[in-house]
Amino acid sequence: DLPQTAAPREALMAQAKCLGAPQGLVLLHGVLGVFAWAQGGALYILAALGAFAACALQLTVWHSRRMDAGGSTGLVAGQHMPYAMHTMSEEDRNRDVIMQNC
Repeated sequence: DLPQTAAPREALMAQAKCLGAPQGLVLLHGVLGVFAWAQGGALYILAALGAFAACALQLTVWHSRRMDAGGSTGLVAGQHMPYAMHTMSEEDRNRDVIMQNC
């Protein structure tokens, strides 16, 4: 996030509150990709592929956060644990972390 974009972002968020949710961003990237693809030019198709990639990444992050049962806040290094880690005992998790660091 760039500080220069804070004011326009707030103005946009005031008008389109759905873009504050991950699903709104997925929809926005998907629609931008479809519109760019419809133009048919080579550069537009490359832009559409970029928009579809952003859509897929945003959808993956949203799905990962939604499926996280541990209540972690995000995918920052060390904060996100896969579902299998939640079913392990604390001792097993500690052993697993030690083995990963060796």
